[in-house]
Formats: sequence, C-alpha cells, structure tokens
Amino acid sequence: MAEQDIRALIASDHIRLVLAIARWRSFSAAAAELGITQSAISQQVKRLERLAGFPLFRRNGRGVDLTSECETVVFYARAMERLTEDMRRHFDRRRINDRVRIGMSEDFCRTALPAVLSLLAHNFPTVDMQIVSGSYDLLAQAIAARSVDLVVMRRWDRFPDTKLLWTDNLVWQGHARFATRVEDPVPLVVPLATNPTRTTIFDTLDGASRPWKVRFESVGIAGIEAALQCGLGVIGVPRSMTFHGVSAIGPESGLPALPNVDFVMYGPSESANGVIHAVAEVLRQLADVGFQAPAIDHEA
Repeated sequence: MAEQDIRALIASDHIRLVLAIARWRSFSAAAAELGITQSAISQQVKRLERLAGFPLFRRNGRGVDLTSECETVVFYARAMERLTEDMRRHFDRRRINDRVRIGMSEDFCRTALPAVLSLLAHNFPTVDMQIVSGSYDLLAQAIAARSVDLVVMRRWDRFPDTKLLWTDNLVWQGHARFATRVEDPVPLVVPLATNPTRTTIFDTLDGASRPWKVRFESVGIAGIEAALQCGLGVIGVPRSMTFHGVSAIGPESGLPALPNVDFVMYGPSESANGVIHAVAEVLRQLADVGFQAPAIDHEA
C-alpha cells in the first residue's frame, strides 16, 4: 500500500466511517449514526477500497462482513481513537485543573507548609498553587465565597464537618526570661478574634483559675512574633511551631498545661476535580508521617 493511501485510511472522517460500519455491520445503520445517506456511505467505501487496493467489506444477506484487511484497519483505528481520547482528557485536565486553591491557618503554615509545598510541587509540576493564609475570619470568608478548594486549620466549632489530619501538643512560648507570679495576671500575646488559639488559651487559664490579661493582639504571626521577642507576654502554640528568639516555657513557670490541638481539613467537595482530591490525599499522607517530607531528587 502506498504512503498516500495510508494517510487516506487514517484520516479522522474515514476512521469514523470504518468504525461505524464495523460497529453496526450495516451501511444503513452506520449512515444513520453519521447523519449521512446510505448512498454516500457506499460511495466513500468504494473510494477507500480503491485507494487501499483491497476490499474492506463484503455484503451478506443481513448486512456486511469485515475482510481480514479491514479487521487490521479497525484494530489500529480503535487504538488511534483511544489514544486521541486519552490525549483529549490529558489536556482537558491541564486546562481545568491548572490551579489549586488551598486555605491554611498561619499556625499550619509555620509548621507544615514547607513539606506540603515540596511534595505538591514534585507530584503536580504543571499545577499552579494558590495559598490563602491569614486570620480565621479570612478563612471563613474564603469558605463562604467558595474561593478555596480545601482548607487546613485548627479544629473550629464554626466548621464541624471536617476530617482530622493530625494532632499536636500545645506549649507555652515566650521570652527566655519570662516569669510571673501565680497571683499576677498572665500577660498574653494572642491573635485577634475570632480565633480558636485565643479561645483555647483563655479557657485553659480560666479552668485553672489563673487571672490573665491581653497585653498584645495582632492579626498576623509577624506581629505576634515581635511581641514575644520583646517579652510582652506568652502564647500557647503547637510544639512544632517555632519563633525566632522565643523559647518554650516549661511547667516550672507555673502555667497550666495546655490541651492538644487537632489540625483538620475542610473539603474538598465530592464534585471537586481529580487533582484537588489528589492534593488532599497528599496532605493526608504527609499528616501520617508528621509532615516530614521524604527526600526528593529534583534532578530526576
């Protein structure tokens, strides 16, 4: 068979024609599927057979049979059809899933974000990531506006429908020379309301009948870190969360023990695309190993 004949056989319209006839074993049924007349089917088949140099179909009393040569053509045509569909789905996924929007509380960003970004970048190199981080009010607004695909944050009673990712110990942190008498109010550095960190600290001190007062409030971690470095007060944060120039404060300080804290994931929805669910699975796997990202060979 000449090269130009092969090109004629594998033209998209001709592939559709051959596959339709092979599917129905009938010129009339194939014509109905393709929306053309039976005479047009017959003319196109004759033209293809003339170009190919061998018969493709043989008529019988019920319809048509495929010749052995046509069986080979159909085999390759179906393979090409599957390949074309796979390629379409691949590029559709890239168009649809080109951005993942993740909401994260700042305490999560300071503990686990580097490991998360490293593994996501390695597993999803063509996907752009948008991290929405800030106050819990900002996360609540993002959830309400559906401007994020999933959110990672401390367990918060405002959003009970969440999945546990991992549990961390809460510890007091402050200036290395921090000291306070039991009878004096505990000076606190806390996030602005509304925030589950703030609520946990207040509830713990109230439960231990310890007086307290807020010395400093900030919507962002940077302001809180500066206040702790200056010795304005103390804060309760996950053990894995560190501040520059700030130390963990042990039980010798007389401060009551803080409860553990649960980090949870809100979303993704059932209707979210496949990449979003894959990202959620990566987050769950990282949580199982304490957000210690495995070594990744970025040269591979």
